[in-house]
Amino acid sequence: MAGGRMTWLADALRSHPELALFLALGIGYLVGKVTIGGFRVGAVIGSLLAGVLIGQIGITVSADLRSAFFLLFLFSIGYKTGPQFFRGLRSSGLPQAGLTVLLCGVALLTAWLTSQLFGFDPGTAGGLVAGSMTESATVGTAADAVRKLGLSAAEADHMVAGITVAFAVTYLVGLIATVTFLSKIAPRLMGVDLAAECRRLEDEMGMERADSGVVSAYYDVIMRAYAIPDALAGTTVDRIEASLAPARAFVERVRVGGVVADASPGLALSAGDHITLSGRHEVLVSLQGPLRTSEVEDRELLDIPTVTLDVVLTSKSIGGRPLSAFAREPVTRGVYLARITRAGEELPYSLGTIVERGDVLTLTGARHHVEPLAELLGWVARRTDETNMAGVGLAIVAGGLVGLPALLLGQLELGLSLAVGVLLGGLAFG
Repeated sequence: MAGGRMTWLADALRSHPELALFLALGIGYLVGKVTIGGFRVGAVIGSLLAGVLIGQIGITVSADLRSAFFLLFLFSIGYKTGPQFFRGLRSSGLPQAGLTVLLCGVALLTAWLTSQLFGFDPGTAGGLVAGSMTESATVGTAADAVRKLGLSAAEADHMVAGITVAFAVTYLVGLIATVTFLSKIAPRLMGVDLAAECRRLEDEMGMERADSGVVSAYYDVIMRAYAIPDALAGTTVDRIEASLAPARAFVERVRVGGVVADASPGLALSAGDHITLSGRHEVLVSLQGPLRTSEVEDRELLDIPTVTLDVVLTSKSIGGRPLSAFAREPVTRGVYLARITRAGEELPYSLGTIVERGDVLTLTGARHHVEPLAELLGWVARRTDETNMAGVGLAIVAGGLVGLPALLLGQLELGLSLAVGVLLGGLAFG
């Protein structure tokens, strides 16, 4: 009975390979949660192993489907790393190019020698390169190269299958070796406690750990209202701000004679007038002097339109400079940096952090302060659930067309290839 059900399941998966695809994903993500000796298998390795296992029952996946998903994968890599890629070429292009050639050369030579020693076919050798380098994009490139060898369809399919199997096996080994060396061996060679150094850096950068779905009640940037005491009668807005330096706190609004208005630097204030101060929480809480005991409740004065904008940095005059270089510029008055995101990853930051073109700076503050600065820095990335599929589709097509032309030298075909063209399309579009 059990054998009959397994036969029925195998026949169903062979008849509907789309179900096998989702079965491999489901099993792969479950396996990916397994932790072995402090090492988490991960969804990539889990899905690879699940795919290899399920594929043993003879499931044929459409070549067009494989190609389409592979091109989307390459495009996403290029799109994510585009700004950093081109900036790296400008700042240190020659050393990076040399390191790339050295790394690829050593990897190819090692894979070739290993394949010669053990008698691997070209397909398995390609999978060996991809897996040992944990470079998924090489799988598609190797498959394209195999199909251009002039082999029969059966021979080509056999070699392409060898690529996948070799990749799945060596990817796990390559990843474990890399993680082990970087986390265990390298710190010992350098004589450092990696965990302690990471914690120290997190503390310096103000990084905090939070559970998913849990929101802190702490607000980093706040506004509070104060009444001008007798001791400060006759002072001006700019003098109040200067007295709080080097901390960044600004008078946003004033109530003078019962009338609410935006603050101006030279405005003289009388005892009993109200002001709104904006600043980081720790700055306003630790105020010293007469204002410390003169906080008031003034809802109308505090009813200031505020915004939080994600700004993609494109300014050539700002990119490549530390935050401290322009934190005191007049245009930054009343604007606070909430976070920096680079290549999709949030970065810890301090005044010494160098911002680069392509970084996403999350700015918060009063609207009339934030929006002009956002225009100066770059363009606002409005938060949306919609993907610009028109741009994605056209970028993939344009990149693919660029990669198609090739120069034939006998049996050797020299060109970018469709895969590399799509990757370049993602780099440019990103």
